[in-house]
Amino acid sequence: MMYKILCLVILAFIGFASIGYANVKDKKPMPILTIQTTDDVSYKFKIEVADTPAKRSYGLMNRKSLKPNAGMLFVFEDISFQEFWMKDTLIPLDILFIDMSGKITTIIENAKPHDLTPLPSGGPVKAALEILGGQSAKLGIKKGDLVKYSLFTKAQ
Repeated sequence: MMYKILCLVILAFIGFASIGYANVKDKKPMPILTIQTTDDVSYKFKIEVADTPAKRSYGLMNRKSLKPNAGMLFVFEDISFQEFWMKDTLIPLDILFIDMSGKITTIIENAKPHDLTPLPSGGPVKAALEILGGQSAKLGIKKGDLVKYSLFTKAQ
């Protein structure tokens, strides 16, 4: 009887361990996005993708920090004018608006936390990338630089 109980405990432990292993094994790595500057320098960012209305609406709100090589790519359903604001955003962000070809069309640097002022794209865009405030200037990322990611037609 004790032998059967011990076997059941061991089998249960193996089952739970394999479930935990499967979850770790199935966890997808974060996508990588590359910004190629006009000076021929490349910067890689690990990104989260906000491609649904709920994800776009929440964005990076309530985050206390963001790594310098991390960001969130907002993918819009249509190519259109966009506006962001910083309601409930706790850290300064740079917002890079991107057209369908992957070209950065507008950069808003160091958007202020909690500010409700609309931050417009300045033209029709397919996506926007939020990165840590000040990173664009620090890395020399400028309007006209190219974002390489599978979403963009020229960036593939």
